[in-house]
Amino acid sequence: MAHNLARLLRNLRMDLRYGGKFLGGTTQTKFSEQGAHDTANTDYSAMPYLFGSTIKEDDVVTDIGSGKGRVINYLLDKFPRTKIYGLELDPDCADTLRQRLQPYTNVTILCGDACEKIPQDTTVLYLFNPFDRNVMARFKASVSKLAEAQQRPIRIIYYNPTCLDVFSNDPRFTVDQLQLPPNFHRAVLITAITTAPAHKLSD
Repeated sequence: MAHNLARLLRNLRMDLRYGGKFLGGTTQTKFSEQGAHDTANTDYSAMPYLFGSTIKEDDVVTDIGSGKGRVINYLLDKFPRTKIYGLELDPDCADTLRQRLQPYTNVTILCGDACEKIPQDTTVLYLFNPFDRNVMARFKASVSKLAEAQQRPIRIIYYNPTCLDVFSNDPRFTVDQLQLPPNFHRAVLITAITTAPAHKLSD
């Protein structure tokens, strides 16, 4: 119980640092018929394992299903000069997040379908299980087109990857495990490439 309280306080401090109130909890989606899942928040204690060895300062990071914006808070704290997008389907969530993060000129909050509105300068995408398999297949196609357009790999950090086979069965993508402590969800680093990979990770 003391451990949970300490984690709660750490999360709250970071939430408040970037102009928010407590950002924990799950928000029920209004877009389940479009394949969207409920919005949950990544715990700050998981983020060093997800982003620490992957993000570089010259990356452009897009948080897919940005929700209340905890991931963006963390990125602002650890990568303050990195260009960041939040892409959120729910216009109310997007408006609230846009207002809260307005002081940060390197952050842009967009509203719309993640399969259609990925910013074209994105190099890294973050997903926390935001939508179902059908939407993920459409999203994968959009990421593949982006990699072809940029003529360089596009990386996807996928936390709690419930639709991983959408990527692992496609030769245009490689999949590698990210190492997290056992009390966290599984996470993988997916790379969209423009030629067939030499190695694949079994699901």
